[in-house]
Order: sequence, then C-alpha cells, then structure tokens
Amino acid sequence: MVVSKAYIAMMDILVNNNWERPIYYVSTTGEESFFGLSKYFQVEGLAYRLVPIEANPYEQRGLIGRVNSDVLYNNVMNKFDFSEYADPSVYLSEDYTRSVNNVKIFMFRLVETLLAEDNQKRAEKVLEKYHSWFPQNTVPYDFPDLYIFENYFKFDSKNLKASGIKYFSNYVDQLNEETTYYLKFRGKHADIVRGYLDRNRQILNQITHNSDLFASQHPELEKEFKELSQKASMYLQH
Repeated sequence: MVVSKAYIAMMDILVNNNWERPIYYVSTTGEESFFGLSKYFQVEGLAYRLVPIEANPYEQRGLIGRVNSDVLYNNVMNKFDFSEYADPSVYLSEDYTRSVNNVKIFMFRLVETLLAEDNQKRAEKVLEKYHSWFPQNTVPYDFPDLYIFENYFKFDSKNLKASGIKYFSNYVDQLNEETTYYLKFRGKHADIVRGYLDRNRQILNQITHNSDLFASQHPELEKEFKELSQKASMYLQH
C-alpha cells in the first residue's frame, strides 16, 4: 500500500485536532480524497463535515453522509444565496448550469429528511426557496428535480401534491422539446447528442413508472397521474 503525503497530513490532523475545530471536505471531490471517512460525513451544504457519528446506510440512499436538518435548514434559509441563477439576464453556460445539481441534491435531501421528521412546514419553505432560486425558465430541470418533485406527494396538503404533478408535467414537456431538437441532428452530429437522447428517454421512463406507482398510492389523484403517465409514454415514441 502506498501512503501519500495527503493521507499522512490528514491522519496528523485527526490525531491532534481532538474535535476542537471543524474539519470539512468539499463535496465535488472524489471518494479517493475522503480516505475512507465518508461514512462519518455530515451534509451541511456544498461541503461535508467530519463528525464522530456513523451515517445510517438507509438514510443515505446511496449518497454520502448524514443530514443534520437543523444545520442545513439554517444554512439554506439564512446563509446561502443562489438567487443569481433566477436572473434571466445572467448567462449560464451548460457546464455552470450542471454544477447547480450539487445544490439541488443537498436540497432534496434536506426536504426528504424534514418530511421524515414530520416537519412539513419547514420542508415546504425549503421547496419555496428551491423554486425561487432555480426556476425552470433559467435553470432547466435535471435529474435531481425528479427527487424534489417526488417529495410533494409526501405532504398532507392536496394542493402541494397537485403542484408535484404540475412540476412533473412541465419537466415532461421540457424533455419532449429537447428530444425533438436532438432528433434533428444527422451523421456525426447525431452521435454527439446520442447520450442526451438516451438520458432523456431514461428520465421519461422513470416518470412513467413513478406516475403509475403514485396513482396506486394516491387514488384521489389517480386521474392526474394517469394523464401524466400517458403524456410521458407518448413522448417516448419519438
């Protein structure tokens, strides 16, 4: 086994720090930079805090770290500011727009955790903040939005559940518009966008499957879910 200088430095910090100062890891680095400590990470935003608490694998859902809802909620509502993404006069390159997914992921995890803690009021406020920062007209929906929208069906409010269907429907329309555009490419250019096409079809398939599942779980909205499923299935025929 080769021991790097970075590993030695980290071990030295852990031995001598004695939890007197917080230790953070940036979330955009790879697992190899975490030195096997990721199961002790706590999600507080775009950085993981090392804590002497092992994360519950079920809570992680295949993602890194546990969520401290009090800390992350305070950061989202009172400290973080991503409002520049909502400004239509600001140009966002494709690469920069994709980086938003890192924010969307910790926000959907916060909403999910708050709902699991039966704190629907806070969860609703986080969703309101989410849509004010990342409206579809400036930041197109992406894969993490699926998980955000799914959480709407965990609320008691029928109006919020209906909002979830509306957001899913808007996402389906966006995917159809993108797919129609990609299908115009020919030859080598078609090869370039093939990955985008496959990805869009994967998301449409997931929305169709989830709509059928949610229809059985929420009979009061069965009609709306079936309409959503039919629309997504129709767009898959491209």
